[in-house]
Amino acid sequence: MRYGLIPLRFILAGQLAGGAVIFTDGNTGKGKTLTFAPDIPEPGSYRVYVKYPAGASVDADRSSLVPVTITHAAGTTRLTLDQKSTGQGGDWDDLGVYLFDRRSSSIQKITIDTEGTDAPVVINAVKLVKV
Repeated sequence: MRYGLIPLRFILAGQLAGGAVIFTDGNTGKGKTLTFAPDIPEPGSYRVYVKYPAGASVDADRSSLVPVTITHAAGTTRLTLDQKSTGQGGDWDDLGVYLFDRRSSSIQKITIDTEGTDAPVVINAVKLVKV
């Protein structure tokens, strides 16, 4: 079962590019967060994906050090997303499988942070797919 885009809790800054909303920190005011709060209709394991534009598009200069925190039913997982690597962006990037239950969306969330990043951070969406 596939679930659509997750509602945003906090927004960095939005702009339209080719019909898609792109959230970016514009490489200024580091320390901002963008939190996606899922409303989980059915407890279980979900694959978490993020999407951001391909490198040749808006804000092509990207950070290789984007902190991502996934707070799920089994705890908290911290990852570093490399938005600069060749072949990154444009498609849904797989961040792994995590256990989610029907807890409040303020407890279970996916957070993109700009603290400590070395270039602009850009994000389109987060998606969860039940596995």
